[in-house]
Amino acid sequence: MTAPEERKELFSLINEATLAGAHQAHACNILGLSARTVQRWQRGEPDAVSQTAEVLLRVTVGWAGLLIL
Repeated sequence: MTAPEERKELFSLINEATLAGAHQAHACNILGLSARTVQRWQRGEPDAVSQTAEVLLRVTVGWAGLLIL
């Protein structure tokens, strides 16, 4: 998962590169990101990792509740 502050910095770097003529996918690749991930961020979609972590937390908490009973 990427912190909001880090995302802002990454967006800034990608924007700077694209304004200089680079393709967004190439700029993302250099930063170690997939272009698809950046597109999801731009649309405000949550990280896949955060969704997975949330599901794992629910499952873990659910199992813990069963074990306590």
